[in-house]
Amino acid sequence: MPKTTEVDADEASVEGPAPVRAIFNAEIDRKLVTAVQAIRATGKGRSGNLQDAQWTSIMRTLAGTEVETGGAEKTAASWKGRFGTLKAEYNTVKTLRDMSGFGWDNEKQIVTASDDVWDRWIAKNPKKKKWRTTAFPLYDDIGGIVDGTVATGSNAFRPSSTQSTEPETNTPEPPSSPPPSASYAPASSSSTITRKRSAIDLDSEDNTPGYTSSNQRKRAGASTTRAQGMLEIASAVKDLSGSFSQSSENTTPVRRQRAIKLIQSDNLLSETDELRAFRLMRRDPSLADTLLAITPGTKRARYIQLELEEDG
Repeated sequence: MPKTTEVDADEASVEGPAPVRAIFNAEIDRKLVTAVQAIRATGKGRSGNLQDAQWTSIMRTLAGTEVETGGAEKTAASWKGRFGTLKAEYNTVKTLRDMSGFGWDNEKQIVTASDDVWDRWIAKNPKKKKWRTTAFPLYDDIGGIVDGTVATGSNAFRPSSTQSTEPETNTPEPPSSPPPSASYAPASSSSTITRKRSAIDLDSEDNTPGYTSSNQRKRAGASTTRAQGMLEIASAVKDLSGSFSQSSENTTPVRRQRAIKLIQSDNLLSETDELRAFRLMRRDPSLADTLLAITPGTKRARYIQLELEEDG
């Protein structure tokens, strides 16, 4: 059974022994992230900062998950708070990966370091000691939502604004406090990292700020907007429902590894073309999905050559 996490429900019945906490597990977390990805695919919810109507749509689309997990019925605030927690965990893992002495196991989706490095970091951050033994298989997916990054092993490729084909259509929201139990790393003023921070120099991150829901202005026709948003999300999530039950075996790095092994086993390309294809998949992970679907190997090799010709 997947490990469960309890969070306070925003509403609790005072009549009888009804559950007062919403419960989440790894499978439910993946459904939540997939639903947020569906919204991002429509060009809305930059960095996962959704509007109240969109959280309500997610609540209705994923209604009934308490039957699987137990606990209280999940409200829009429950889903919003849980995603805030996942973003905070993503930021912690990302910080660790960028620090000197730490690495990343792509297969296990877990942060790595020597016992000495872990001991000294945990001494300063005791509340986050779980990352020594806890995997984070949603790292790539949340990174795509929050930072627009595609993982490539120990580092990540961040698409530039000229490479993005997904316009942002929603109106910028006024600044608000961060979501419950979430923490946000400040945006870097440079697109490159000059050096990793020392694991020993990192200040304690025990005090994590909470957030309250953003104060948005009431608009005329708000009910119509909410209804339209619900339909959009329901449709997008339906299209992505096949990914709800996917395990960590279907994460982007694993699919890319399978595609690389397939190219090598075909043995139809020159060594130079194979290496160029590997680099192309690093920049565009969707290429791996395409290659896994193409048969036979001769057709797959020809497709790779066309991609390489187009890439120059």
